[in-house]
Amino acid sequence: DESGSGWFSSIQPIKNQYKKTILLDTTNKEYFTAMSLILQKYGYRIIDRGTVDPSQSFDFPRLIYRETSADTISLFHSLMTRRLAQPSQCCVLIDSSRVHQELAYIEKWLEESNPATKEHLLPPSKDGTRRLFTTICSAEIYDDLFRQVRIWTRMGYKPHEIQDELDARFADIDEAYVEVEGKIEEIIAAEGEKEKTKE
Repeated sequence: DESGSGWFSSIQPIKNQYKKTILLDTTNKEYFTAMSLILQKYGYRIIDRGTVDPSQSFDFPRLIYRETSADTISLFHSLMTRRLAQPSQCCVLIDSSRVHQELAYIEKWLEESNPATKEHLLPPSKDGTRRLFTTICSAEIYDDLFRQVRIWTRMGYKPHEIQDELDARFADIDEAYVEVEGKIEEIIAAEGEKEKTKE
């Protein structure tokens, strides 16, 4: 993020040659397009796995996302066991907190299989722990937001006041998405046409 407190900022000193370049490891074309266009607004260059020689992609900052959390974990596990990505450069995007046990298993395996990975620990998180990789769980983000709304409701704030606060908090993200939403649809439609002409 722009404040310098997000995932990318925490890993950036490791490899400055990849400044503002992120490898987005996903098979979801719409997600790739949306993330690319939105992050471009903030100066990031998004690439996919097919544009980089696998031998050169090890140290790239990498966002990992598949259609389900289980598939995302499976891909991350594969990348780690085959040593195709630097753990500390990875941010695993999941939508269910139910896969934390699998992530803990992967982290333990990384520590045991290669003690040198401890040299690449990330800076401490909010709870003070140091991790080998980063995880962002949308379910936890939603849970935090719903918890905040419940607190505001108990404090007596009216629905429109709560909505105004949420709108203010997420104005930048909403503005960025609205700006690129039409482009996303155009790009997806154009790619669909390309696929039809290939057949």
